[in-house]
Amino acid sequence: MTMTTRAAAGSATPAGVQALAQAFSTATIRQMARSATILPHRLVPVLDGADPRDTLSTAFDCSYTTLTRDYRNEYVYKNTLLRHAASAAAPRGSFNALLELPTGQAVADIVAVGATAVAYEIKTDLDTLGRLDLQLGEYSRCFENVNVVASPARAIRIAERTAEHVGVLAVESTGALTTLRTPSSHSQQISHSCLFRILRRGEILAILQRQMGYQPDVPAAKLWSRTAGLFTQIPIDIAHREFVEELRYRDHKSVAQAQAIGLPESLYTNAYALKLTRPAWRRLQVHLNRPVGDTWHYIGLR
Repeated sequence: MTMTTRAAAGSATPAGVQALAQAFSTATIRQMARSATILPHRLVPVLDGADPRDTLSTAFDCSYTTLTRDYRNEYVYKNTLLRHAASAAAPRGSFNALLELPTGQAVADIVAVGATAVAYEIKTDLDTLGRLDLQLGEYSRCFENVNVVASPARAIRIAERTAEHVGVLAVESTGALTTLRTPSSHSQQISHSCLFRILRRGEILAILQRQMGYQPDVPAAKLWSRTAGLFTQIPIDIAHREFVEELRYRDHKSVAQAQAIGLPESLYTNAYALKLTRPAWRRLQVHLNRPVGDTWHYIGLR
């Protein structure tokens, strides 16, 4: 029996696919990167039924096909979005993505940063829509484009109840991404205070130095209020451009290290979700390149 058939058959039950989904979590991948000799038990659903000659990377990709078909949880949505956004941005230059980014009273599931910053709010079929209006309002004050992502049937309902500037995307059962409504720029809603609260201290200082040659001139306890006042003096279009520039390169060293190890497409999200040291990424690479048959010994079950 091939790896694809056995993996799919072994994960057909609701409990099976839920256990399989846990193998893709950041907690599991972080555990894999932590030790060169011990692997987490959560990997068992990925290994079970896989061809022992295949690498762990291949087993992950096979299991991801099962998830996409049978259990489109938030991870599947994120992975689909990130791969699509990175591919679309590639011809135009640098790309970054920030996951679970606090934005006012909301938390953006993904902020994709290329030529501009684009916010994505994911609504799986298990999520309620009670806070959607608040979430979209918060994102609209910080990011030029805002999207909601859902299943095909739910995306139609969301398109009917949201503002015209909000994009609406659907993740199909095949893993394909379709556009029901393209987002439009609403830069007139963007505010200095919203941009400022998302930026880190070093990013703010870098912007102020570039724009007005500012160097810290007050005690650390007063620096926040001092820089907030200066930031509002920058024209909003320039402030937003600088904001995008800083987010584009936030944590870029860790992302570059993740991409250098050749993560399988099924684990693409973890390049942006995890901030690991270079040795940790290398440990993960070794595990992913190991044959499934050998990987069982590191879990200690066979």
